[in-house]
Amino acid sequence: MLPLGMAILLGIGLFHVGGHVWECFSCFSPSFIAGAGQVDGEILESLWSVLNEISPSTQNATVAGCIEMLDDHMGNSNFKKMLDIGMGIVIFPSTGTY
Repeated sequence: MLPLGMAILLGIGLFHVGGHVWECFSCFSPSFIAGAGQVDGEILESLWSVLNEISPSTQNATVAGCIEMLDDHMGNSNFKKMLDIGMGIVIFPSTGTY
């Protein structure tokens, strides 16, 4: 249950909203949601930069070892994001407008 005065607005990331029906664009594009922030795009791009740093250590590993190492680093990245997920929630007072 949401606290009084809190509303959640749904949106579709800019990369994906173009693949939906045209009606979704104006309703769910972050470009048209007042107060919505824009980030660097897909989060995978920031994950790849970290994986590039560990890639030399996978060069001599077996395929299974390489998969395990990359999976471990991606899981750790996801865990760290889950710890900080609450920091990005913005609460707007319910005034009827956004």
